[in-house]
Amino acid sequence: EELEVKIASLTIKKTAKEHELETELEESSKALVELKAANEKLESEIAVATVSKSTQDELNEVDISIACKSTQDELESTIDESIKKIEDLEMALTSNEMANYELEIKN
Repeated sequence: EELEVKIASLTIKKTAKEHELETELEESSKALVELKAANEKLESEIAVATVSKSTQDELNEVDISIACKSTQDELESTIDESIKKIEDLEMALTSNEMANYELEIKN
């Protein structure tokens, strides 16, 4: 009879321990699922951030390219204007030289 009581007591303790372990396993499983979900969310955010960074880099390159093209256009325009002024000055100088030559001939 004493042995039966001990066996019953141990069986109850064993059952309680099994239940406790099952509960811990369920909680651990839930925690693992939550961690996996959080990890997937982070991976997704990293992917979005990477795409955003890549897009920002591309936009920066486009901005630089546009700025360079604008500066190049301005420089070309300034050079063209300078060439035109030089040509005008050369024509005026030639005209003055011819006028001076004609005055020398008359004198």
